Amino acid sequence: MQTTYDVHLIFNNRERWLIEPIDTALRARGLNPWFWDRDIGAGDVTEDEERSIRSTPVSAVFLGSELWGSFHARYARMALELGRPIVPVLLPGCPPDALETEDRLFHRLTSAWVRIKSVEDATELNKLAQRIVDATYESPAPSRQHPDGPTPPNPEERFSPAQGPIAAGRRLIVYVPARSQTPENWQSLLRRLEAEPALADSVWHPHRYEANAWSRDGMEKFALDLEAEIGSRLITLDDAKPSHPIEHITLMGHSFGGMLVRIAYLIAAGQYAEIKPRGSPWWRKVDRIMLFAAPNRGIETRRLSWRAHWREKTALYLSRRAMRDQLVGSTAVTNLRIRWIRFMAGLAPSERPAVVQFLGHGDRLVERDDSLDVEQFPETWHVDVPGATHSDVQQVPEGDDDRYNTLRNGILGAPPEVQWAAELPRNKRNPIVLLVHGIRASNETWAAQLGDLIKSNAPSAAAVPPTYRYFPMLDFALPWLRARKVRWLQDQYSTLLARYPRARFNFVGHSNGTYLLGHSLEQVPAMTFDRVTLAGSVLPREYDWNRRFMLGQVREVANHRAARDLPVAIFCNLLRAFGMKDVGTAGFDGFDQSREEIKEVYYYAGGHSSALTHDNLRPLADFTLTGERNFTLASMDARPGGLASRLSGSTLVALLAAGAVVAVLSLVIWGFSELLGVMLLWPPAAALTAAAAVVLVIVYLVSRYF
Repeated sequence: MQTTYDVHLIFNNRERWLIEPIDTALRARGLNPWFWDRDIGAGDVTEDEERSIRSTPVSAVFLGSELWGSFHARYARMALELGRPIVPVLLPGCPPDALETEDRLFHRLTSAWVRIKSVEDATELNKLAQRIVDATYESPAPSRQHPDGPTPPNPEERFSPAQGPIAAGRRLIVYVPARSQTPENWQSLLRRLEAEPALADSVWHPHRYEANAWSRDGMEKFALDLEAEIGSRLITLDDAKPSHPIEHITLMGHSFGGMLVRIAYLIAAGQYAEIKPRGSPWWRKVDRIMLFAAPNRGIETRRLSWRAHWREKTALYLSRRAMRDQLVGSTAVTNLRIRWIRFMAGLAPSERPAVVQFLGHGDRLVERDDSLDVEQFPETWHVDVPGATHSDVQQVPEGDDDRYNTLRNGILGAPPEVQWAAELPRNKRNPIVLLVHGIRASNETWAAQLGDLIKSNAPSAAAVPPTYRYFPMLDFALPWLRARKVRWLQDQYSTLLARYPRARFNFVGHSNGTYLLGHSLEQVPAMTFDRVTLAGSVLPREYDWNRRFMLGQVREVANHRAARDLPVAIFCNLLRAFGMKDVGTAGFDGFDQSREEIKEVYYYAGGHSSALTHDNLRPLADFTLTGERNFTLASMDARPGGLASRLSGSTLVALLAAGAVVAVLSLVIWGFSELLGVMLLWPPAAALTAAAAVVLVIVYLVSRYF
């Protein structure tokens, strides 16, 4: 995975002694600065630094008592000319007249100034780190700032909309119905739109497809068909009128159709290389995407009616992919959300299409918060449609001019004239650290403690300990329940990315949390993490980390192993003996693949959670934020016992151990049934049935709560 930098440090080389502690402080707060002494390559040093300035989202320009150096000023001007966000920093001892040198260059830097009076002042360094994180989300703007510190943002500051009303020119309008409807359901709206002068030169194209809850094809397959159909239709239209080609494209989709138009747009833009290696040029003509009640986060089954709920559930359990792909946290939805965010964030505002999500007041299937990944961009806005439900938001009842005007203004008009700064996301964070607990646990133990420690060390970071609630060991043994939790993690990741689209992600997971990570990475190629910490991992030893590194999904891995981790050594090996190859004993035996990026940390003198004791939390926080590996509690002296090693390393031994447990349970059931027969004079069959039921319930309760 190529190293991603958060900020490029531009400074006078004679003041390196002041920049070094600042670089160290930023790294301790989880940021990854580009610093000349450490990150310059072996080739052309000027070319390396210029390449970094172009690719790094923020430049920090330092000015001190040594004033400007020749390259120092050159790189500052380059950052200014590129239009990148810049954080100007006044170093200790910087004289006031320094601001007037080099043609007042420092005055022209386009951001709030930061003054550091001491490179050892933690408060000032925290402010600098937060300023860098905030700048990542900003566009350059003229500074109205005195160098004594940042001016608080004006709550009435306005942001200019990037798009105007619908552009003139020949236009192709593609409309895609919900999977339970047909293009004819759009006619009440289309009849009125066709009479609009702004759309007089438009070609209307309905997309028909057959998909329902029982369809075996996935959402991406339907979107690929749509992408090909749009490309073919465009060629036909342009060939028919070569002197009057299509200049603009509007994509409109209702419900499931809204998801399809988004995926088709990204496929054409080359963002789904695994299903279409080369995109299609038509995506550059798309200037408006109209979504009608699109479930952009996926469908939550709890929002379905009882009849629909059981129909969809049955389709899900029968592995009908069209239904599975629509669920919250599914692979298809997660891939779409991540790729949409990253692609849109990489486009210049003038290149982004206007995107509108129409949502009916009576919609009980989709909520506004579901579109967080879409609405974070200023070219996107939300339109409430009074009186509409999920199924009819794209329809206009006879004589309902208010409904039509609401839809018309969104389809043809500009974004709302005023977008208040107070409505934009606040409290920017980088990096984001996901802390995921294991089975028979919650986020109130080590995850909360480690999160507090990370936040105290790095106030500009966000430590997020989400919880999937208590998860018993026997539930972990059932593959379909494990898969449900994988979808949960994928939804957590994509939602956090929507809130913090410029942030890097790190991960710390224990037990089942490691399973969720490993299989999410396999299913969602767009999911990426800088540093991954695994404790008591239940992933298989042969897990394909090489592919994760090749795809750039992970940069570093630390695998923490305990000497007496019997749940991993025995239980996971037993599950593998029953054919469940998606789990394994890597948390006890280590991973088979050996790479410099994989750090095997062993052994902790303890059981399944011994890597997460209070004394080891600070080293875990240090590794997560800085990559520093200093795990003194792990020692080769604490080797596993012979029995645990044999149970972990042999499927036959694991099966024999399981057989011994079954034999003991059978003996207990038989003895209890004999006792019931004697005491209650029950027939042997009834006594045996009752004894088996009581013993198995006790075993389940013990496995669940102890």
